Amino acid sequence: MYFSSVTFLFLFLPLMCLGYFLTPKGYRNYTLLAANLIFYIWVEPVFFFLLLFIILVDYFSGLSIEKWRQKKFLCKGMIIFSVLTNVAVLLMFKYVLLFPNLIPMVFQQETPILEFVIPLGISIYTLQGLSYLLDLYWNKIKVQKNFVNLAMYISFFPQLIAGPIIRYTDISRDLTTRTVNTTKISKGYGFFIRGLAKKVLLSDILLSTWSSIISNDFSQLSIASAWIGILCFSYGIYLYFSGYSDMARGIFKILGFEVPNNFNYPYVAKSATEFWRRWNISLTVWFKTYIFSKIASHSSSFIIAVAKLLGIWICIGLWYGEEANFWLWGIYFGVIILIEQLFLSSLLEKLPKLLQQCYTFFIVAFGWVIFQMDTLEEILSYFHALFLADLWDSSAGYYLSICWFPLLLSYFASKNLPHRISGNLENKYPRIFLWSTVGWELILTLLCLIWVASGIPSGSLAFIKL
Repeated sequence: MYFSSVTFLFLFLPLMCLGYFLTPKGYRNYTLLAANLIFYIWVEPVFFFLLLFIILVDYFSGLSIEKWRQKKFLCKGMIIFSVLTNVAVLLMFKYVLLFPNLIPMVFQQETPILEFVIPLGISIYTLQGLSYLLDLYWNKIKVQKNFVNLAMYISFFPQLIAGPIIRYTDISRDLTTRTVNTTKISKGYGFFIRGLAKKVLLSDILLSTWSSIISNDFSQLSIASAWIGILCFSYGIYLYFSGYSDMARGIFKILGFEVPNNFNYPYVAKSATEFWRRWNISLTVWFKTYIFSKIASHSSSFIIAVAKLLGIWICIGLWYGEEANFWLWGIYFGVIILIEQLFLSSLLEKLPKLLQQCYTFFIVAFGWVIFQMDTLEEILSYFHALFLADLWDSSAGYYLSICWFPLLLSYFASKNLPHRISGNLENKYPRIFLWSTVGWELILTLLCLIWVASGIPSGSLAFIKL
């Protein structure tokens, strides 16, 4: 039940909102928890009890940490137990095939012997539970004694498919005290419909084109086809993740919750380092807050600092998937960022802004090749197609005819110019801004509904299950 599905848009979401607003304020968390559990049972019934297990572990661990606050040995033992339990569940159910499949995936094209279904949202709700437990242990927050409130936070359905990861400190106040008004509902709907438009009107087309391109023998691809493919994937994956994040943010806002923005126009970044301050912000903030900040200060040598930096980026790569290409993708960005921190950033700053942005885009686009290919042979073969193949073929013209317009729209959607223009319009001409926003959202709503109701196949990223 993806957010762009007919079932979600026409059944689950309307009924959930209706039930939520009809419920008295003091009991709305019960309605939301019920909606979360219904959503998870509907989508992932096999692993419902795994989610429930994590909720129970985090709830009772939190109570125990608070109870034994003055008994350091017991308190430390409980936080170690709870962290290890969450991490063990994550490793067991998402990465259990990592080591058996690592070698054949890098050096051969063999199909892994074992197949395993990854529980929906396991990378999200385990990290959210860990943020609660660690902040509680570090005395940054108060213990949540209300089981419903904590269970609702860990299992919140809007971010289970593609994030964002919401730290407990970002939402703790809204769990008990929040306001819902027409302004929030209106803005929330705006977030949601723009996110849905990103997903169904642009991302699905671009990812479908990318899937068609990589279904060919890479040795037969022309340079033009290969570049069209990587452009489609670069913008398609951005619009996919940012679209889902916008939809999640919109649902949160409609319900009265305020959550941080997760994608801040990453393709306007002037370096790979800045890109990761703008891309999947909640993920990088989580790792910096709970891992990097706790180990970086203890670095006693350059080698150890480099090893820890690469370790962080391997972890970020593995968060997206368990296969070897995600290891390589994480190491790739770790090395690039290390080079930037050592000397490249000072050189980049001397270049014009446009050249800095071009550098970043190509670095990121090359990274997406590693991200998407299953084997080292495929990675090298696609890079060969990008630079050393024939310049043009008939397939390139066909692909370009399909995706040139979505690519053009995606380019402008990835820039912050429209946001700046709308901000200036809102400040200077608020009435014009209001009516233009209403008109634009109405157009997007009609287009999305027509597209979804038409039954056109979705280009969802089935290879990623967070």
